[in-house]
Amino acid sequence: MNFKLYCNSEYLPDLDAEGTRWPILQSCNDGFYRVIYLLWLLEQRGIHSEIIYTSHMPPEELEAVYASVIPLSVSKKYRIRRVFGTKNQSGIRFGIQVPAILVFEEGGLSPVDIYPRQEEQYRYVGICNYLVGLLRTSGLPNYERLVMLRNYNRQRRSL
Repeated sequence: MNFKLYCNSEYLPDLDAEGTRWPILQSCNDGFYRVIYLLWLLEQRGIHSEIIYTSHMPPEELEAVYASVIPLSVSKKYRIRRVFGTKNQSGIRFGIQVPAILVFEEGGLSPVDIYPRQEEQYRYVGICNYLVGLLRTSGLPNYERLVMLRNYNRQRRSL
């Protein structure tokens, strides 16, 4: 399994120099400031990830990546149109205002999963939630799990 994270560094929610949080652009981005750290933890366990900054990509290439994910979302019954766009403009925020992570099987060319997405009951499954769940099931040592989850829960309560 490996990941490709599409994001634009101009729109990333982060902490500023004083430690206050910038507002997130959409609830599916919640916890995104921890994603790089979580990807690093997965990299230590042999799961490769690649970060692609979309500010350097031509719009046609970004649209082609989004178009490659649409059949996946239809077959698995995920709602991604409103996550990455609007009712009239599908995918306009894909990888720009809303970061996206595509999951690939080892050696696979087409994605097998995408985050963030909307599942039944209009519940968002964000990138951070997916990566934390993956780390929980990957057999992290207890001390690493405790440190990682304590920081995540502290941030969630402060929002």
